[in-house]
Amino acid sequence: MSYRTQRLEKEKLKQNIFRIVLLAICGLLAGLCVFSAFVPMESWRYRVGLPKVAVRESGEARVHYLDAEDGVCTLVELPDGKTVLIGGGADDGEAKKSVLRFLNALKIRKLDAVVVPDTSAKGVGVLRELVRYYEVGAAYLPEKEGTNATYAAFVADLDRKEIPKYTASFGALMEGEEYSLRILYPLADGSSIEDVVLALSYGGTEVLLGGRYGKDALQAIETEKELNLLEKWGVKIERFDIVQLRTDADEETLRSFLGKLQCRAAVFSCRGGKNDS
Repeated sequence: MSYRTQRLEKEKLKQNIFRIVLLAICGLLAGLCVFSAFVPMESWRYRVGLPKVAVRESGEARVHYLDAEDGVCTLVELPDGKTVLIGGGADDGEAKKSVLRFLNALKIRKLDAVVVPDTSAKGVGVLRELVRYYEVGAAYLPEKEGTNATYAAFVADLDRKEIPKYTASFGALMEGEEYSLRILYPLADGSSIEDVVLALSYGGTEVLLGGRYGKDALQAIETEKELNLLEKWGVKIERFDIVQLRTDADEETLRSFLGKLQCRAAVFSCRGGKNDS
């Protein structure tokens, strides 16, 4: 084989390799474009660095208290597989990563219900991001409308995605053969209390859930108990085993409220960083 022939074959080989590499790059870019059409590029960061979470056993109920920075976010997994997210945390990058990565670690693709415990920006910030990437069955909102721009934008997102909206008031939210998740407060009596409080009953365990509910909500629940208004609906707050609280209420109010319970554990949501309280 002559030198000229060898050189031509080498050039041809280089050209073929270049074409193959170019086709591979074009194919990769096309695949990324198709993938991003279903999974927005900005959401990829929520699918890496996932926390390790144990697989839920069949028929098991779990309550996860998520790190939402300066806010409250609680995920409830019910025995029949339904999921409810309560609160969303502040609208900042760390809270978004913490909450959305946790949901992805659980392989959750749909939330059967999202409950907004209060209309502050700290209650709905992450929820705006969440409704972009997950299917949401329904949203339960406080009767008292929020006045901040973040809450208004969140409600607009719900309308745009055609997610059903309901007013959160006393009554069953979800029920199964072995569990009951109900809204404990506010009552369906035109109450002006903004904060939403929920109760989960499962296997003889009672869990009190909610967002920032502060002094007004705690004192209102105490008053309803003293007037026996809650008991006629089968609710006895002294029976709660686990109580979720936020430190918005003053120490005296918290002591008074906890003194009426026989809880085994209390979960407090506190602001992180140098401004701890």
